[in-house]
Amino acid sequence: MLAQFLAGSLLVTSGDRVQQGQPLGKLGSSSDTVTPHAHVQLQSGPDREHINGLPVRFTSVQASSLVRGLFFEAK
Repeated sequence: MLAQFLAGSLLVTSGDRVQQGQPLGKLGSSSDTVTPHAHVQLQSGPDREHINGLPVRFTSVQASSLVRGLFFEAK
């Protein structure tokens, strides 16, 4: 699941295959934040209320786990 994109800026649709580095859209700031950001969540199904979270790794992040509020640039 990807969230917090600027309305109308998405360049991909559900089911599209994407490549590393491919632009997906423009970042927005529609939640409890003062800066544009993206919410990235890998999950076992489409219903976010009844799924299991799955591990995800960004090639540019060296931390073994991430903490809410930690800033990093992911590639």
